[in-house]
Amino acid sequence: MSRISRYAVEFTAYNYAEVLIPDEFIDHFDGENYYKLAFDFDVAIQHEEAEFVTYGSYFLDKVIDLASQRGLTCKRHIVDSDVELRKPAAENCQQNHFQKLSGNFHD
Repeated sequence: MSRISRYAVEFTAYNYAEVLIPDEFIDHFDGENYYKLAFDFDVAIQHEEAEFVTYGSYFLDKVIDLASQRGLTCKRHIVDSDVELRKPAAENCQQNHFQKLSGNFHD
């Protein structure tokens, strides 16, 4: 029997989302399957139950780790003195595309 991934992301307010994690990824999130996320500091203050998504936040780190394990390429990234660069695990990627950028998003 094939497994169907079920996920949902609903933005219920400005920069505030409720996220249902697919069953196949729950183990990556320490067994949690539901998150309330704030993408703005002021919104995070208004919604105390939400995790503020920023550099170094638990949720963003988990998503980046999953993407680097499953993804084949990196389309956009930032190089800055305050950002730690990570290379994806070679055994999980068929292609690795890294280029040094000057702090701006590029396609």
